Amino acid sequence: MALAAGVISGCAPEVRQDVDRGPGRPGDQAAWNTIRDLQNRRVDQLERFSSAGTLTITLADGEEVDREQADHRIWRSGPSRAAIRVSKLGTSIMTAAWNGPRWWMFDERRDEVVLRIHPVEAPGAGDGEAAFLSPPTLFAMLGLLRFPDSMPPDLVIFDEGCRFSLGSIDWGIGAAPLPLRGGIEIELASPRDGPTSVRMIGDADEEIARATLSRFDSVDRIGSPPGDWPILPRRVEVRRGAGDRLVMSFDAPVANGRVSDRLFDLDAQIRRSEPAIIEDDTLRSSD
Repeated sequence: MALAAGVISGCAPEVRQDVDRGPGRPGDQAAWNTIRDLQNRRVDQLERFSSAGTLTITLADGEEVDREQADHRIWRSGPSRAAIRVSKLGTSIMTAAWNGPRWWMFDERRDEVVLRIHPVEAPGAGDGEAAFLSPPTLFAMLGLLRFPDSMPPDLVIFDEGCRFSLGSIDWGIGAAPLPLRGGIEIELASPRDGPTSVRMIGDADEEIARATLSRFDSVDRIGSPPGDWPILPRRVEVRRGAGDRLVMSFDAPVANGRVSDRLFDLDAQIRRSEPAIIEDDTLRSSD
């Protein structure tokens, strides 16, 4: 199975047991204020950043298991602008970007490039591509979403960390919040580091996807002293179903550096890639 097809199909590892943290205690607004402020400051500090890394994709179809690896580059430039490029042996095979109310993907695996344009929508259980390659959803799964002022009613505080759920994704000022079909459940071990688990839930409480974030480390932020650098996970594993997974690594990320505006300019990207086929779902969604 082709690498890009694996990315589009979704991602999920072997079934794992969740950590038993005990019963915990109900949260309060004071505790939430600390959790919220640390997260939102971290997201603000990572408003503009870039990183390289690898993608390892494992797909299980019955007894057959297919595993492939590729390189990626990822960029964020403001609350509603993000992009990812996947390449193999130095050749780009897929580029996806988000700018405002829409996102797009260039499928560059074949001689004829295909461009698909999508509205920003809440992912569903049957959405492989939208659930994982949509940069708005992907960056939320990376833990780069803002926490609201009001305390979530299901906030639970543990000896180490907390757990709660939200009904929408808030990327920041200038980006409209995205209401979700079922919600998003978030766990933190340390509020300073950000989420360690992000679980997307669908209409009937079914799990659409779960991201497990680990290997947290500081990010070199240009213009800030080392003691004020934000934290980012160096490894993110997104899983779906019983046997598919996507593992992303982030190598030497840099915050507050230069990110080219051309990455988020669809017309400029069309001139670069010259797609032979353009499929625009935003036109159908407005009918």
